[in-house]
Amino acid sequence: MGKKLREHTDANMTTRVLVRDIMNSPVITAGPKDSVVDIATKMKEHNIGSVY
Repeated sequence: MGKKLREHTDANMTTRVLVRDIMNSPVITAGPKDSVVDIATKMKEHNIGSVY
């Protein structure tokens, strides 16, 4: 997400960025019964570095 966000912004200006412009599609999700190992594997497979 960070790279996509940086592509839409400039350090010297305030920019309105829409979620659809920086989000992944399809959305990658994890459920409450997923193990940490399963989630870490999914994150690696989809090149996800962090979650919010």
